[in-house]
Amino acid sequence: MDSHPCASDFHVSVASRRIKLDGAFDFTAEQWSEFVLALLGRMRSRLNNGKLFLGHIKASLEVDRGLIFGSTTGGAAAIKFSEAPIPKSSKALLKTALIAYKIDQGSLENCLLQALDETSQEYGLTYQVEQQEKEEEYL
Repeated sequence: MDSHPCASDFHVSVASRRIKLDGAFDFTAEQWSEFVLALLGRMRSRLNNGKLFLGHIKASLEVDRGLIFGSTTGGAAAIKFSEAPIPKSSKALLKTALIAYKIDQGSLENCLLQALDETSQEYGLTYQVEQQEKEEEYL
């Protein structure tokens, strides 16, 4: 029996969400990218838990017309910026997706929401998770 706390007999699961973020002050592109890196790191740590993680964690953050994209497959997260400038803003739209092998969807969703809550508190952000119509919508 696998000792990973999230392990099950499931093969591949996906958890994705669209989230409105709101801060008490305007964030720079650098601050938003730090938020994305911190969020990805928390999700990765929760899923790795000393075991091999087979999957992909992605997050994109839209600020006005600019975009910050981050992803990891278990190692250090990579960040990319769109060509469009990213203005200072207190509001952003975050889209996340966790795709994992042998971790059930409920565990992925809990991981995502717990990491979001902790990271939002750390950065002084409030958030609203939007109602999801179908899983593929946010990938």
